[in-house]
Amino acid sequence: MKSMSAFNRKAIGWTTNCTECCVQMNGYGRTYNKTPKAKIKNARYQQTEKRKISKARHKTTERFFKTETAYAPRRKELRAIEYKRVHSDPGLNLEHGIGVKVGKMLKGERDESETVLSYAEFSSRDDMMAHFEATFDTGMSFDNFGKYLVGGPRVWNVGHRIARFHFDANNPEDVRRCWMKQNLFAQWAKENIKAKVKFPEEAELMQLQSSWPTAWNDKLPSKEERMCMERAVFAGCGKYARK
Repeated sequence: MKSMSAFNRKAIGWTTNCTECCVQMNGYGRTYNKTPKAKIKNARYQQTEKRKISKARHKTTERFFKTETAYAPRRKELRAIEYKRVHSDPGLNLEHGIGVKVGKMLKGERDESETVLSYAEFSSRDDMMAHFEATFDTGMSFDNFGKYLVGGPRVWNVGHRIARFHFDANNPEDVRRCWMKQNLFAQWAKENIKAKVKFPEEAELMQLQSSWPTAWNDKLPSKEERMCMERAVFAGCGKYARK
């Protein structure tokens, strides 16, 4: 589907000062934006220097400040809903606890954790540090491990080769497989966010067989099935917070 140029709009008879025409044009734009061609084009544009400058300029405007201020109460509400959702579910609460404790051990805020030793494949804090250090990319150190902040310094997080959301948090065996050494590595925070719940390539997945979710029954799902799993996770994201 081709984009609707000004010439095409005029040829069809659409005008920008007509409410009905604007509704039709917006509908056309939404349809076009869902096409693979549009997504690729938009992804390229988002990486351009022009777009980066535009976004930075927008964040200095009064309009952006008003939007952020207006949305602040909703953001606080969503955090409260998420906290309740996680801590009211035994499995999610356990997995959240593992992640928090691993982070504190990597930061040096605690030396040991029975929860981590029980579910993650580490025998000690030194063992954990050695594992992640072996997966460091250029520029990584234990000094720049931390939470990602927009516009902040570059940091790394605990990356999962098979994303946590593909495991059943209420199945102890799945929790252990999720936190096996081979499934964990030091990953730049921005890349971690960008990867979301996408599976690695098939060749890498084959090397992670002992970390596959138990629901797979030791059989690698087809590429189409894995894509459906990714979409299913995306579709479920945030539904608990919608009103």
